[in-house]
Amino acid sequence: MDLIIVKKLGCINYLQALSLQRQTRDAVISDSAPDTLLLLEHFPVITLGNNANESNILLSRQELDSRSIDVHQTDRGGDVTFHGPGQLICYPIFNIARMKLGIKNFVRLLENSVIHMLADFKVTGIRRKEAPGIFVGEKKISFLGLNLKKGVTMHGLSININMDLKFFDLINPCGFSHLEVTSLAEITGQQTNPWKIAENWLEKLKRLLPGCGFLDGLLSATL
Repeated sequence: MDLIIVKKLGCINYLQALSLQRQTRDAVISDSAPDTLLLLEHFPVITLGNNANESNILLSRQELDSRSIDVHQTDRGGDVTFHGPGQLICYPIFNIARMKLGIKNFVRLLENSVIHMLADFKVTGIRRKEAPGIFVGEKKISFLGLNLKKGVTMHGLSININMDLKFFDLINPCGFSHLEVTSLAEITGQQTNPWKIAENWLEKLKRLLPGCGFLDGLLSATL
């Protein structure tokens, strides 16, 4: 049985999480660490993927600095997105080659995990061919972008739980000028703690990876 270490990191800086992902992936590639799942929130940050057009950021860097919003180029797939408190971030650093999963099947698995979690709240999540992630009606609730190296993934997915959606007005999410976003709180009318949702989502992921064992990791070993 494959072992997956789950590390719950709280709300941390984007670059701190990026460095941790890279260190962890190098260790997974070299077989000196097991597959690892990082669960966290980010302080306000806009990230640009491999295919991003910076014109999809609608404010100047100076204006963003004045609002304490960081901007970082990164190596995930996709265009521009926003991360902030109240949004659950899930970074699976998994050897999907060993799991015998192709990247397309892994993307579908992650999308299914969100769809199944939303169903517990009587919310119907759907896919759209033009944009990886999950929509509720015409509004996007979950964003997904990965990087694959030597069969091991990095980056992952975000799920809007109870975040301030006005931040998305500062960008064209995923490069689409008219893309609307939503959150679980907006849909249900209830303010739900992202970490309660994390437990629910994790149970869905476990069911989709029945050949894997999950173990809580120690934060002090990584932070």
